[in-house]
Amino acid sequence: MLFPVHLLTILLLVIGLAGCANRQTPAAATAAPTQPPASTEDDYPVPPTLAPVESYPIGTPTEAPVMEATEPSGTGTGPAVVQVRENRSRISARLIERSTDPDNAANALLRVEILSSESIENMPNFTENLINQEVDLLTDAANLPEIQPGTNFTAEVSYHGDERGGKYFAQQIEPVEP
Repeated sequence: MLFPVHLLTILLLVIGLAGCANRQTPAAATAAPTQPPASTEDDYPVPPTLAPVESYPIGTPTEAPVMEATEPSGTGTGPAVVQVRENRSRISARLIERSTDPDNAANALLRVEILSSESIENMPNFTENLINQEVDLLTDAANLPEIQPGTNFTAEVSYHGDERGGKYFAQQIEPVEP
């Protein structure tokens, strides 16, 4: 007859052997860990970023580019930018200097002093704080009436850009008779 101590020993031995069947061998435990399988882009999708869809020509400032989500192309296009909200104002101004835009010969660069500013159609007015200040305006040179420095005029003005800077664009420029 077996003593209870022997039964307990046999039971522990059986349990120990069953546990060894699930363990790694000593050689496998000391081997270098294997590398995880190479991942693909499908394994870790990259979130979309915001980028401008396209540029816009002078003369259509109310049709500024719309920001839409695009997948990163890996070309290093830089950080996403957010365009300023649509804005428009009617200004009266005095022309100080007229020249060609150095970035685009089809545009005229007007250095003006803003005399007054009012909102159009409840749009934000980005020129109301520029009264009595000199500002550069861009406009389509083909549609610019013949005005000389010192001439007063009215125009619709909008600001286009992002947090890094932008420009004021003018259209519907009309000289004011003295």
